[in-house]
Amino acid sequence: MNLKSIIFLLLSIVSPYYLTAQDYEFDDQSGNLEIKTREFTKISVIMYKDYEYKVSFMADEYVGKVHFKIREDNAGKKVLFDNSTASYSQEKKIKLENTTKLLIEVRIPEGLNKSEDAVNKGWVALLIEHRRK
Repeated sequence: MNLKSIIFLLLSIVSPYYLTAQDYEFDDQSGNLEIKTREFTKISVIMYKDYEYKVSFMADEYVGKVHFKIREDNAGKKVLFDNSTASYSQEKKIKLENTTKLLIEVRIPEGLNKSEDAVNKGWVALLIEHRRK
């Protein structure tokens, strides 16, 4: 791990406490991921009824934007959001009617980033915030 990766890792751990909007609270399901190009990494989270969630991603500059999907973690695996249909937005707000177990799938997309040929894997910070509806 080089110095740039270490600094990124430290910032992604500390920054959620400073970057969260005043009306949202940091959620402990947030984390850092090492992901590979073209492969989805899956994160299981629980989102509770009566809360609105904000899911955000931040990646090293050489990684660029990430592709993520949010889907139900059940037999149907219904996709609730796919950022490839929203100009690769790095943030999504979600409100659910019931407490639901979800899968967040994230990857470095092929051909989206300028230095894609040089990127085989990279660090991505996942920030989950919540507030009562």
